[in-house]
Amino acid sequence: MLAELAEPGPFLAFSNNDPEANNVLVQPSGPADPRLIDFEFAGFTHALNDAVCLHVPGPAWMSVRMATSAGSAGSAESAGSAGSARSVGSVGSAGSVGSVGSAGSVGSVGSAGSVGSAGSPAEAYRRALAAGVPQAEDDLRYGVALGAACLAYALVRLSRLPTLDARPAGDASRAQLVSTLEAAAGTAASHRALPQLAGWCRRLAGALRRRWPDADVDVTALAPYTPRH
Repeated sequence: MLAELAEPGPFLAFSNNDPEANNVLVQPSGPADPRLIDFEFAGFTHALNDAVCLHVPGPAWMSVRMATSAGSAGSAESAGSAGSARSVGSVGSAGSVGSVGSAGSVGSVGSAGSVGSAGSPAEAYRRALAAGVPQAEDDLRYGVALGAACLAYALVRLSRLPTLDARPAGDASRAQLVSTLEAAAGTAASHRALPQLAGWCRRLAGALRRRWPDADVDVTALAPYTPRH
């Protein structure tokens, strides 16, 4: 995982390094005409780091996945294990995300979708990336890179575990961490990438569901971009 992200090769890209939906401005009507903002942490990084937000919920969201039809890649993997259904938050609006690759313009527009489903923003991102970085068309190479980026993000978010464990029951950040771990593991599993680390993240998410009954949320019942409150 670390080797992939530290040595991106053709996937080296310039990014604002915070491509969440809240950092994209769109027009209130007519063509979206998206514009990235917030370049405080901008720099060159692995292009697939910018795709993580299309698969794994960022700090503001409980879920970014869209429902998929039976048989769609990642439809079962993205959700992780489902606990008892609980109401969490309300439906937020979906934003647009993009990045600039080393060989051309790379980006996608729309709400976040499921792993690999036809027509999803995740696939739109991959197609746009492949226009400038042909290696993105290689399923194995792309899958390993995407899995590494998603799992690395989840591990960074896991650093908040002691803080969340000390919070009172009902804090939505607990369920959000579980969702993050399961979404990252599901994305890696759907691409058959890093199975040991993905399995560890999934088992940890299961353990947190048991430790935090209030976080035992059925993520599959949540709409894309359900806010974390």
